Amino acid sequence: MSSFAAIIVTYNRKELLLKNVQAIMEQTALPNKIYIIDNHGNDGTYAFLNDSGIKMDSIEYIYLPQNVGGAGGFYHGLKTAFENGHNWFLLMDDDGRPIDKTCFEELFNSLSQKKLTHDNLVFCNSLVLFNETTLSFGLNKLETVDEIIASGVMDGNIIEGVANPFNGTLLSRKLVETIGFPNKDFFIRGDEVDYITRAINAGSNVFTVFTSRYFHPKNLLMKKKKVFGHEMYVFVDDPVKEYYGARNRIYSIIQNSKTKKEAKKSIRLFMAKRFYCVFTCKCKKFKTIKMLKLAKKHAFKGILGPLTTEK
Repeated sequence: MSSFAAIIVTYNRKELLLKNVQAIMEQTALPNKIYIIDNHGNDGTYAFLNDSGIKMDSIEYIYLPQNVGGAGGFYHGLKTAFENGHNWFLLMDDDGRPIDKTCFEELFNSLSQKKLTHDNLVFCNSLVLFNETTLSFGLNKLETVDEIIASGVMDGNIIEGVANPFNGTLLSRKLVETIGFPNKDFFIRGDEVDYITRAINAGSNVFTVFTSRYFHPKNLLMKKKKVFGHEMYVFVDDPVKEYYGARNRIYSIIQNSKTKKEAKKSIRLFMAKRFYCVFTCKCKKFKTIKMLKLAKKHAFKGILGPLTTEK
């Protein structure tokens, strides 16, 4: 195993961050460096970590001068680790953490099984779990550990073609060289989906390792329904968050689709699903519809970054 870095983006969640760092430091495959990107938080995260008794000499703590969102945080973290010469990069949020001490080791074992090195395009993920039996986000239509086992999708302990970025996500240096860094201008929402789409389009090896277990909270308000023939989670968030999610998704579709026809079809389906959610969920309907329309307008114009105006 060549030099590898763990990258955590955090914002005012020092207790959860500490649990993550402690779990990382107990791994059988230890990172050479842990990069913590603090998104200009104000809860005294650094002092809290420093007073916790963990070994700070293995941590590079980067306090950003302003909040650049999760997308900006992962951009800065991955860019810093890449420029410092690491060959593997493991990305995660502050509210998740490895479940087992062998979580990272299992990721690297899978690389040996597949005869992959950092000179290959690799986008490898832990299995992201809410509890022992339930997945946090699902993998395609699979929602539980038992469903994965029964489905026959595994080749050994590997599930090809799917992942839940950026939650225990291992990237190779070659992949980062090829597709660059996450789009920092997304601010929040959708940067991870855009990144894995770019990886797939570049021909990367994308897979989830069943035996590498990673915890992440699950949004229990999300309910799965069949909409226009497609299963999806029906949930409406705060209107501004809906704006970012829609804008970034539409922009990503425009940038990553092979043809304009394909892009238009995907955008129409996406918008139809969002409007369905608005009209079937308890939410600020007028405000949310307004923000979705603005999101589409900004996506087509390439207006990204933090939202500064609703005109």
